[in-house]
This record gives sequence, structure tokens and C-alpha cells, in this order.
Amino acid sequence: MDKFVRPIAKLKPLIDWLPSALADLLRGVVRCAVPLVMLIVFGMLLFVDQGRDAMLVLVERATPRGAEHSVAGLVFLGFGSAVLSLSLWYSMRWLLTAQMPSLPLDDSPGPLRGWLPRIVGAAVPGLIALDLYLFVVPAGAPDGAQQTATSAAIWFAGLAMALLLFYWSRGGLILLLQGWGWLAETRGREHGKPGAIGVDEPLPAATVRIAGWSATLSVLAALLIILFPLSLPRVVGAAGVAALALASMNLFGSFLLTYLPLRNGLPHLAPWAILFAGLIGGLNDNHLVQPADRGDKLPYQRIDVAADFNAFLDRLGEDGRSPIPVVFVASEGGGIRAAYWTAVVLEALRERVPELERHLYALSGVSGGSVGLAGWLVSRRAELCGIAEGDAGPSVARSLGMDFVAPAIATLLYPDMIQRYLPWPIQSFDRSRALEEGWQRAFAHAPDRPFEGTLSALYEGCERLPHLMLNSTVVETGQRAVLTLLATNPHGADPVLIDHFDAMDEKYTAWKQSLAGLAHHSARFPVVSPAGTVEETGKDGKRTSAFRLVDGGYFDNSGIQTALELIGYLQQEAQRGFTPLLILVRNDPDRTRRCKGPCTPGTGVLFPEVASVIGGLYNARGAHAESSLQSIDRVLEPPKVFDLVVGEQTPAARAPLGWSLSDSVRKTLDQEADVVAANCAKRLNTMLDPAEEETSR
Repeated sequence: MDKFVRPIAKLKPLIDWLPSALADLLRGVVRCAVPLVMLIVFGMLLFVDQGRDAMLVLVERATPRGAEHSVAGLVFLGFGSAVLSLSLWYSMRWLLTAQMPSLPLDDSPGPLRGWLPRIVGAAVPGLIALDLYLFVVPAGAPDGAQQTATSAAIWFAGLAMALLLFYWSRGGLILLLQGWGWLAETRGREHGKPGAIGVDEPLPAATVRIAGWSATLSVLAALLIILFPLSLPRVVGAAGVAALALASMNLFGSFLLTYLPLRNGLPHLAPWAILFAGLIGGLNDNHLVQPADRGDKLPYQRIDVAADFNAFLDRLGEDGRSPIPVVFVASEGGGIRAAYWTAVVLEALRERVPELERHLYALSGVSGGSVGLAGWLVSRRAELCGIAEGDAGPSVARSLGMDFVAPAIATLLYPDMIQRYLPWPIQSFDRSRALEEGWQRAFAHAPDRPFEGTLSALYEGCERLPHLMLNSTVVETGQRAVLTLLATNPHGADPVLIDHFDAMDEKYTAWKQSLAGLAHHSARFPVVSPAGTVEETGKDGKRTSAFRLVDGGYFDNSGIQTALELIGYLQQEAQRGFTPLLILVRNDPDRTRRCKGPCTPGTGVLFPEVASVIGGLYNARGAHAESSLQSIDRVLEPPKVFDLVVGEQTPAARAPLGWSLSDSVRKTLDQEADVVAANCAKRLNTMLDPAEEETSR
């Protein structure tokens, strides 16, 4: 019996110690919840596809290649990571050192409590180094980009080691300075090592000063972002901005929401702060749509679809050809990848098909596809409308290749985050403006600056411009809302579109928005962009909130359904025979992700109840697009459909979502667009040009 009892007796101290250790661990995690969450968020931002492409942008710019060579982005990222590292280390040190009645810890901190803040702080540049080290530079990147990524990884690993060395040697340095008489004795340290601060002991004056200066610098950073929402974030870069913002949020959450309440016997205030932001959300909606800078005073008149289309056929039918081929375009969503692909593939096709624009009647876009269609249309407006161009400015591809994500991240994490805790709305804090103003600046070279004017201003005096149909989704009903000048719900007649909400009715404020604002309604990327609130003007002139618009991909991510319903309506109303030709612009060849055989339920995922809801909503958008794709054959003959889709297993197919693209990704999309457009052009030319048709016969 003794041979069993004695080993158990030896384990008794461990058994007695384990519950206490687990309790201390739990209390320590609760104390340090804010800095730990900030580190996790930073790591997630680095390793998602969008974050890795943002890192690739910095690597490409740092690769020597003439005038565009710049290491500023990596330098700012290094500075931001050092600031975030210091913020996490310093806050965790005090959160684990000071005694707190609500969550007491052992009076004598052990090695774990001393080293944990150091490791967490050094992990910030360490994660960047790991991301760069594991990074595989894609095809099309400048020569030397892989070497630049490796060198940058070494530098960030060195920064991590230097910070870790500083955190470890800080105690010895303090003792040295105290021995020289340069520094007074510091509370919270015992012989150079972290010690405990009693409940009744105040924070050292130096710590109070550091916290005050940190808060002041955070406020200054927020003011700079508010004053320079586009230029400053683009200089610093998305990753650097995120690091600086997370550092500010960590200091606020660690000291004001954690340290102060726990030291005074109160509960952790972070959950209550989140609850407060949610409760006042109905009072501080700063996402109301704003009128355009110009063009909102023009007479607003909707276009009769049947009359306009018959006039269009009359112009095309002057050569006596019947039936008349008419082109429609449907462009699917997919962030900046979809926007860029749409613009470059249509431009490549236009250069090869001279008759394309003359036969093009309508463009139906969703999400990033809407931005690409709007950008391409704006770039062609001067020539189609006979407007003097002057300086042509950058191409549509270069305009859409600008960095739109850094301003969006900056305004999300600074002014719009502040707005969540203010009980009154400040419209200038709306993060929507960062994307919209970014698009306006990108196309500011276009004559009349169409992205800054209304949709009416875009079409004023230009009957040759194809009709733009931007698909969005109404939050309150889940209906599709197509933003267009076409009268989709004419009074006293059959609607053009089925179960469609007419958000462009004159009683709503959407028609007064800029083209950038309307395109944004179609491309309100989740989290990055908030829902846009449209107001209704009553008979007394007062405006009240009517509905909210989000990304059109929530309803149908392809744009095909709107195009097919328009074609079906026109086939009934046309007074001449015409042949509809549908061009599909698709940037994701594996959009549907359907089961290749029996479906295996994903019961092994974390939080399956939540994951099933989110996964179902996300995958439904692709399923709706596939359903629309399969229904084309019921309306059009297969030869009349032209699928401009990115090739499977190509570098272009792996381009990330988001609102920034690296040079190498843009290069692969350009190359793929040339291939796809060339394959389509010959068949399309045959159908549009009678001379080509005779030659083919």
C-alpha cells in the first residue's frame, strides 16, 4: 500500500499548487486582456491575404528600381512596431505588477510575470519578421524583391531582439542610474527586478508622466489623421498606421478601462465600453449620405428605359442591319481585385474591338466591379462625349492601382473609432469618406472630375455613354437596390427589374450623391466600410433616415441578374429586332466552392454556431452568383455570352481582396487581361462588325 501512497504524497505539493497557479493564470489573462487582444489583432492583420499584399507593396517599393525606390514604408512600419511593442510591454508590466483588489495576484512576481510582458512586446516586430521570412514573392515582382523581403525580415528580427534585450536589461540600467544618483528609487522594483505595488501605493510620478505623454501623442495622431486623411496614411502605410492605432487603443484600454477600475475594486470596464458603444449607436450615426460637391443642382430626370433603348436601336440601325447586336456587361464583386480586373480587361477588349462602345448599352456592376465599371466609364467619357481632354493623366489602371486601404484603415481606427463613443454624430469622422475621396483624387485628372459630381452630371449632354447600373443591398429588407438613372420602377407601367427597391427615387437623398458615393454603396466592403444611411425628404422639407445600403454582393455578387432582367424587359419593349450579347467580367474562377461530392459538415470549426451563420451568409453570395450564371442559358444562347474570367491556377486568380494591390499583382492581372481579351475579341468582332462577319463566312 505504501508504494502507492508515497508517490501520491510526493505529488501533493504540486496538486495543492496547481489550482492556485491556474487561478493566478486566469486572473493575469483578464488583467492583460487588452494588450493580448491587440497583439492577436495585429498578427491577424499581418497574415491575412490583404495584409500580406500590403507588406508586398512595402517590399516592392524598397526594392531598388529607379525613381520609385523608397524604404520609407518599411521605416514607418519599424517605428510603428516599436511603438506598439513598447505600449504592450509597458502596459502589461504595470497590469501584472500592481496589486488589484478585484483580481489579486501573488505578492512576489515570479519569472513568468517578469518575462511575459517582454516576450509579448518583442513579439510585435517578431511577427513582422516571420511574415517577411515566410513570404514568397509572386511572379511579376521586381528583381531582387525576394532578397529585399529576406533582408527586411532580418532587420525586424534584429529589432525584436534589441527590444527584448532592452526590456531584460532595463532593471540593471535602473540600478546603475540609481547608484550614480541620477534616478530616485523606483517603486515596483526589488533589486532591479519587477516587484509588487501595494493597493494603497500610488503609481510612480514617471509612470504618470509617461501615460500622460502617450495619451497626448495619441490625440495628436488622431488630429493629424482627421486633418490629412489621405496623404498621411499613404505615406506611413497601412501596416504602420494599424500598429500606431493599436498602440493608442492599448494604452486607453489598459490604463483607463483596466488598471484604474481594478485598482479601485471595480470590475473590468472593457466589456462595458463595448456595450456603451453599441447602446448609443442609434444616436451617433455619422454615415449619412452627403450631397455631391457639384451637380446636385442639375434637373433630376429619370430616363424612360423603353424610349431610350428604341432610340439607341434607331441610331445603330442606320446601316440597315437586322437584328442589331447590343452589348451588355455584368461585372462581379471582389474588392480592388474586381475593380482593377474589370477596368483593365474592358480596356484591353476595347482596343481590340472597335465597335464595342457603339453597341454597348448598359453596365451592371457589384462591389469592386462597380468601382471598376465607373472608373472605366469615366476614363472613356471625354472621348465618347466629345469633351476636350487636355492632359490625359494616368491610365485607369494606374488610377485604380493607388493605395486605398491605408486611408480606410486610418479613419476606421482613429476618427470613426472615436465617434463610437460620442453621443452626437460628426459627419467628418465618417470612414466612408476615406475611400470615396480616394477614388475622387485618383480620377481627378478626368475632365469635369466626374467622380465628384452626381450621376446626372456624368451623363449631361452625352447620349453615347452606356448606362451605369450599380447594385447595392438594402439592410432593412434584403432587397436589391440598383443605383442608375434608368427609371427601373416607372409609374403606371411594369417594373424593369423584379423585386427591386428604387433607392434613386427623387424623395431620397441618394440621387444627390457623387458618383464615388454611389459606387461606394455598391462596394461597402464589410467592416472596412459602414452601411450608408439614405434619408427621405418629407413634404415639409425635413429629412429623416429611410434605409441603409450595404455591399451589393450580399444579394448577388455577379451583377448578372440585373443584366438579365433588363434584357428580358427590353426584348418585350423593343420596336426593332436585336441580339443581346452579354459580357461577363469575373475575377474569381472558383467562386462557388461547391462540394465535389458528398458535403462534409464543418462541425470541427471553432464556435460552430457563429461560424455556421457567417459561413452561410458568405457562401450564399457565391451561390447566388452561380445561380444567376446558370440561368443565362434560359435567356441567351450560349454563343451570345462572353466570359472574361481570370484563368484558373494563374497568379492573377490568387490576387487578394481588399483595397490595395501590389505592383506584381497588377502586372499579373494586366498580362491575364491581354490573354483573355485577345481570346474574346475575334468572336465578338465577328458579331459586331458586318465586314468581319462577311470575312468569317
